[in-house]
Amino acid sequence: MVDANHFRMDANHDDIRYWEEGVDEQRKRATESKSRVDRVPEIVGSRVGWETLFWGENLGFVDVALVPFYAWCYTYETFGKFSVERDCPKLMAWAKWSVENNESVSKSLPDPQKVYKYVLVPRKKFRVD
Repeated sequence: MVDANHFRMDANHDDIRYWEEGVDEQRKRATESKSRVDRVPEIVGSRVGWETLFWGENLGFVDVALVPFYAWCYTYETFGKFSVERDCPKLMAWAKWSVENNESVSKSLPDPQKVYKYVLVPRKKFRVD
């Protein structure tokens, strides 16, 4: 007979707390996170200048770091059951502008439908849905 402790994994405090929190708490945190995401450019932009970081003449560090997530928006919306455009309008306006006005950006991003299909594979494998 196999001892149950044989399969026990050592988890850090954050992992344990995550699994102990109820589903309602996770939904609440997700909702709060969505509302904070759109404020990031506003907060950073107010200190440094919006145009310095976003919508500049050239692609900058922030553009390069954030624009790849644009291809994931369809997947986030589908599985998260929310609208990135509605919840983060400034961020989406900037992302669309970056893709439409920079050929290098539009050519480098994967197709959002392919990203969605890519995410479906492990979700089906691990029966997430």
